[in-house]
Amino acid sequence: MPPVAAGRAVARPGGEWTAAWERLAAAPNSPANDVAAEAALEKLAETDPARALTIALAERNRQRRTDWLHAVLRGWAAVAPEAAAAWMATLPSLDHEGAETSVLDGAGRNPAAALALVNGLVQSDPANARSHANQLLRVLGYRGDYEAGVDFAAHLPENIRSEMLGTAFQYWAEAQPERALDAALKLPDGDTRTTAIDAAVSGWSQGDPASLAEFAVNLSSSVDRAEALQTALREWVQINPKAASEWMNRFDPKPELDAGAAAVALQPGLLERQPDIAASWAESITDPKLRSGTLANVLREWAARDGAAALNYAQGTTALLPEDRAALLNELRASQ
Repeated sequence: MPPVAAGRAVARPGGEWTAAWERLAAAPNSPANDVAAEAALEKLAETDPARALTIALAERNRQRRTDWLHAVLRGWAAVAPEAAAAWMATLPSLDHEGAETSVLDGAGRNPAAALALVNGLVQSDPANARSHANQLLRVLGYRGDYEAGVDFAAHLPENIRSEMLGTAFQYWAEAQPERALDAALKLPDGDTRTTAIDAAVSGWSQGDPASLAEFAVNLSSSVDRAEALQTALREWVQINPKAASEWMNRFDPKPELDAGAAAVALQPGLLERQPDIAASWAESITDPKLRSGTLANVLREWAARDGAAALNYAQGTTALLPEDRAALLNELRASQ
């Protein structure tokens, strides 16, 4: 372990803290006691990081020592983030990730300080810039500082900017989906806008694909509408195929509903119980290639349960492309 460094002149706590710590130290080890010890050391580190480090480093149990060090770093970074980060940098590389998480959790009480700290880390340690940026975005996301996270990501080095911007928008969309997607849609055309929209849509779809579908269907841009609807419907069909299919039935077939129709058609439960309905969903797809490929897969699944019915359907449908039709008919006939 690195030598202990106080970082700055601070006042030592009075006897009340020492008495409380002595009671904790005398108590039998238990999860509750460990939590209380971590909280006490985090508090001590705000005023006397050197003493807190000394206590943590003296602990013989390896896991407890690590947990105590992380608690010290959280408390220290809350009042002196740069000093805590400088001490953290002297740790072995294998210990950096957990230690940095603790430093930024503490520094996150002052987002401006956390932002300055990570910007410095990104510049001084470019090899690990992605990890540093991810840590800050996690902290800002936890605190609800989503716009600060987006702004931070937008000014990162070009080689990680797009990825981190996506991460920032995904955090935002998981908590405030409509605001996140609205902000992404207002960006100027280009790769940054595409990345932001994809991430916002992905984050929203993870939590509430139904509301994303309702929002997306009213988007003015056909490209944005299609992208958002496809993502929403794929997720919605996995969660609640009945509700998703009922919602799609409100509309005439259209390209932006194709992905959802394909997902409904290939739902295992529907294929098993009502393969003819699955086939009709496949036939509602407007894109000829996707329609033909989806229907062929539906008919293969149908044939595993009722080969004659699947073959009869395949012979009568006009939704298969010629090349798919010929291959599928040969396949179905051979299985009879």
